[in-house]
Amino acid sequence: MRVGRISTICGAFAATAAMTVGFAPQASAAGHWEDPWKSYSGYRYTSSDWKGARSYMEISWNSSGNASVYGYARDTAGDGYGALAQVIYEYWNGSQWVPTQRTLAKTSGGKGSEVWNYGKHATLKVRNVWLRSCLWNAANTICEGGAH
Repeated sequence: MRVGRISTICGAFAATAAMTVGFAPQASAAGHWEDPWKSYSGYRYTSSDWKGARSYMEISWNSSGNASVYGYARDTAGDGYGALAQVIYEYWNGSQWVPTQRTLAKTSGGKGSEVWNYGKHATLKVRNVWLRSCLWNAANTICEGGAH
């Protein structure tokens, strides 16, 4: 399994935290990103394929902690699960860096289904932005062990 950092925004992110399934509740991250995509000086992309879920993300960032992301989720297997592209990152709450996650894109299921998110920018300072692929259905969400 490949585990790698896609951004060098600031500091080191504990690999063990990136490998856990849960962080802070997803709802807490809902207001962290908004339209539109903004272009910054740094730029990278990454993708992840895992058990029938494919995800892709592009990120643009600068040294001040501003970042934008866009990408997709694609279901590549007819296995009863949809595909979910999950962004894992840390945000600055004014006194400390807080790890969290959010859904970048999510299919409704069915082999070949694909959903794009055409871009969001962070409304606060973020760092250590990662991508991972997940499978989901009405019963649960299962994410790969590592992030890309």
